[in-house]
Parts: sequence; structure tokens; C-alpha cells
Amino acid sequence: MDESQRQQFLTSFSERVNDIVVEMKMVELIAPARAFSEMNLIPQSRNSLWGLIVVCSHSLYFYVPSREQALFSMINVSANAKNFEEQIFCFNNADGLQFKLPKRSWFKFFGPEKIIFSFISNGHEIGGFFNVSKDAQKILDSMLKAYRS
Repeated sequence: MDESQRQQFLTSFSERVNDIVVEMKMVELIAPARAFSEMNLIPQSRNSLWGLIVVCSHSLYFYVPSREQALFSMINVSANAKNFEEQIFCFNNADGLQFKLPKRSWFKFFGPEKIIFSFISNGHEIGGFFNVSKDAQKILDSMLKAYRS
């Protein structure tokens, strides 16, 4: 995505959610089927969905653009033949939301970083994690700030 496409996305998303996008990061959401169901998301594989963590000034989203959008053309090559529609989940609407970083083992030093999340839905704890390529602590700090705003 070039800079003009990025700016166009930031402006469009900000207008749609009536909040200013502060940061975005491509992540892989890994969760059990129940978590996807409670978040009204449809995974691309059994327990995985690629998308963006979109941190706004006062809100926090997991966003998956439609398959046609150029942003994810590199991922769609590996996706199955389904045509995915746009998907969005606002974490600010989740009860008892918690984020944390797991302790990292020395042998996982070169693997993706993780951000674990959990929330309560219908009396049940729902959870999963985001695989983040790098800077998990930085994005977590931004996520917590947006959620608590």
C-alpha cells in the first residue's frame, strides 16, 4: 500500500467510525470458533483471520476489508476461494476487556509476538490472541490508551 492509499484508508475509516485513526497494524487473529462467533467475524481458515488492529483516539477496532480491496491482495493468494466481505469488531463494546502480553520464552525469540485478549459475553469468557510481527508492546500501549479513553 503506498502512502496515498494509506491516507485514503485512514480518512475513510476515521469518517466511518467518527474517530481519528492514530495507528494501524496488520495482525493475525487466532481464536476458537466461539470467539469468532461472539465477535461476529468469519475466519479465513478454521481459527485464523488476518486483519488490522485500528487504534483510534477513543476507540479500538479489528477490521478486515473485503477481499476486493488491494490492501490484502498478498494474503488473498493463500486464502480459499470464498469471497470475504468487510468485517469489523469494536472492542470498546466488549465487557471486561483485557489485553496482555504473554511471557516470551527464549526459544520463541524469532517468532511473532502475541497480544492476548479476553472479554465476557453472555457470562462466558471469550479469548484469543493477535500475532504481531513486531512492536507488540508499543501497539498494546496504544490499544489500552484507546480503549480506556
